[in-house]
Amino acid sequence: MIWKLLPWIARLLFWCALAWMLIDIVLKRRRARIISEGRIEFTPSRLTIWAWPFMIGFMASPAARDLMHSRGNSWDLLILACLGLAALGLLFLFPGTIVVNSDGLEQFYWLRRNKRIQWKDIEEIDSETSSRVKILGADGTKIVHTLFLGDRPRFLLELKQHCGEELPPDFPQEPVESP
Repeated sequence: MIWKLLPWIARLLFWCALAWMLIDIVLKRRRARIISEGRIEFTPSRLTIWAWPFMIGFMASPAARDLMHSRGNSWDLLILACLGLAALGLLFLFPGTIVVNSDGLEQFYWLRRNKRIQWKDIEEIDSETSSRVKILGADGTKIVHTLFLGDRPRFLLELKQHCGEELPPDFPQEPVESP
C-alpha cells in the first residue's frame, strides 16, 4: 500500500518545489550578501539549491526506469532520450553565484568552468529584459544575472558604480536602491 503512495508523494513534492521556485522569482525579496568590504555575493536561495536537483531527479528517474524496461520502440526511445537530455541540460543550467568585488565580476558554478570579467574588460551590458542582465567581456566571456539570484536593483547599482563613465546616462532604466 505504501508503495502506491510514493509516486503520488514524489509528484506532490515536484509541484511544491516548482511552485516555491516560481514564488521565489516573483517575490524577489532576497537581498545580496555583503561578504566583506567591497565584496557582494548574489546567490540562489537555499530552497532553490535543494529544489533544483529534485526537479532533475524527477525528470531523469522516469527516463532511466523506462529505458531499462522499454520495448525497443524507436518513438519511446526518442522521447526518453529527449527527457534525459533535458534533465542533463537542466543540471548544467543551475545558476552560478555572482561575486562583485573591486577587481570585477566572478561567476562560480558547481559543474562548469568559473567565469571572470574585470571592470575594464566589460564591453556590453544588456539589461533590456526584466529577467536577466547579461555582461559581455572583451574575450567573449558572458556573465548572466538571472531572477534566481535575486536583488537585481543592487546588482545594477554595483554595475553603475563601477562602470559609470562608460554607461549611458539613463542606465539603468529602472529604479535602483542605494545600499
